[in-house]
Amino acid sequence: MVKNESLIYDKLPLGPGYARKHGMFWLGRDTCVLVISNEGDPVTFDLLSTADRTFLFQNLVNLHKAGIYHGDFNERNVVSKNGGRPCIIDFSHSDMYHECRGVDGCDELAMAKDVLGLRSSSISVQAHPF
Repeated sequence: MVKNESLIYDKLPLGPGYARKHGMFWLGRDTCVLVISNEGDPVTFDLLSTADRTFLFQNLVNLHKAGIYHGDFNERNVVSKNGGRPCIIDFSHSDMYHECRGVDGCDELAMAKDVLGLRSSSISVQAHPF
């Protein structure tokens, strides 16, 4: 599982919004450690600004465009340091061969849009065709 997560970190789009991998290290034959950047503490979606919720959703859309299905998108897997931009972490449940059908055709993106409070608003998310 750690090996797959390491491969996902290698495939992440460039730019802010995702933790960065520093390395994967084997401690003996059976123990593997994945070291990622410390991007802060878990957020509460309701306390994020509209701009931050939109930024977060756009980064999830960008993951899907790169073929990555997060698989466990929730507050415990989104962190922020000192009120900075939210950052997606924990790709242990991810699939890197996702063929997304777009914002309205994907269960994870539809759920994320709902939990971030973006579905019923007039916020324009820059989701490009897949």
